[in-house]
Parts: sequence; C-alpha cells; structure tokens
Amino acid sequence: MAAPRRVKKYRKGYAMRMGVLATLFVVGVLIMVLSRYDVIPARPWGYVGLAAAAVSAILGLISTVVEARNESELESSPENARRMNEEDARD
Repeated sequence: MAAPRRVKKYRKGYAMRMGVLATLFVVGVLIMVLSRYDVIPARPWGYVGLAAAAVSAILGLISTVVEARNESELESSPENARRMNEEDARD
C-alpha cells in the first residue's frame, strides 16, 4: 500500500530539517578546523564552531527520535492509515 500524501509531506519536512542540521554540523566542524590552523582567530571562532556542531548534533538526535516515534504511530495500525487516506482524499 502506498504511503498517504501526508506521510510523504511529513518525510519531506524531516529530510529538509536533517539537511539543514547536517549543513550546520559541517560548518561548525569547518570553523573549528580553520580556527585550529590559525586561518581565523581561534579564541572566539573555535567556540562558535564547537557550539554550532554540538547543537546541530543534539538537535539531529532529538529530531531522529521524534521522527521514529511519529513514524511508528503513523504505520502502527491499519486504522490510522485508512483514516489518513480518507482525510487526504477529502482534501
């Protein structure tokens, strides 16, 4: 059975959110590397990079746990899938 449109829309939102968090993580690591080799001043920028990487990693973990919980609720029962298909058909 194909996934309802709502599920596809929800997964697209999750993919975009994870893309932003992954980009923020890479930028944070890049800032830390550049500050390590004195390309940019180490004192303020190293901490900024560390904070960006840490925050994005923590938010990515939380977002993944929430996504897994929501995914299990969406596909856990045929009743939920049927109800969501009916709601999507009405829209």
